[in-house]
Amino acid sequence: MAIAARARKRTLTFVAPYLRYFLPFLPFALFILSLIYAVPSDLLSCSIESQWVSLFRAKNEDAVRGIENALRCCGFNSLHDRAWPFPSHDVDVTACERTLGYTRRCVDPWRNQEQVAAGLLALASLFNWILLVTCEVLQYDMWLLTPSDVPASRGCGSAAESIQAISCRF
Repeated sequence: MAIAARARKRTLTFVAPYLRYFLPFLPFALFILSLIYAVPSDLLSCSIESQWVSLFRAKNEDAVRGIENALRCCGFNSLHDRAWPFPSHDVDVTACERTLGYTRRCVDPWRNQEQVAAGLLALASLFNWILLVTCEVLQYDMWLLTPSDVPASRGCGSAAESIQAISCRF
């Protein structure tokens, strides 16, 4: 047990300095990748259509109906294009339009929802990156301070203890 704990501590001691320098790149990379879906593109349209096709081919009634009900739409590219209820010998292609009463196709609101979600993810990633970089800069600035740079607290310890207390918060 003690050997495993020492091995974990040794691994963490080895990895921790590298994580400190590479961690700020993760939110920045997520920001860049989420912008791909936040901007209207063929990639987003292709992704949405392939997802709809896979749901329709699998006859995933709950998923297709859930999307149509959530977005208040019928079909993908048109009201009659791969809509639920699935067309069969006794179900007409206009069944969704007649039963649910929706009058718009699903591709537009679904694309808008994907873009909004990707935009919010990009914004959150950007704020996360800014926060990480700011904390690193503040921590580095605190590390550069000498005890003479920080006024001693009012009888509660030395300036060095004040610096240590401040830097431990970061």
